[in-house]
Amino acid sequence: MTSHVLMCEPLHFTIAYEINPWMRRADQVSGPRILEQWRALKGALLNLGLTSSASPRALMFLI
Repeated sequence: MTSHVLMCEPLHFTIAYEINPWMRRADQVSGPRILEQWRALKGALLNLGLTSSASPRALMFLI
């Protein structure tokens, strides 16, 4: 059985507000670094045999 994953690149990832102790605005991430990590995760999932689709930007707001 093949699993399929819907993914959306973290192009606009930011911590805009705090809703729990682990989500601190002072701990912003590096845009290039988070994109590099996301691509590594996608590659690892593909190496495990999963397939993936990239989500269009408009769809990500519906998920």
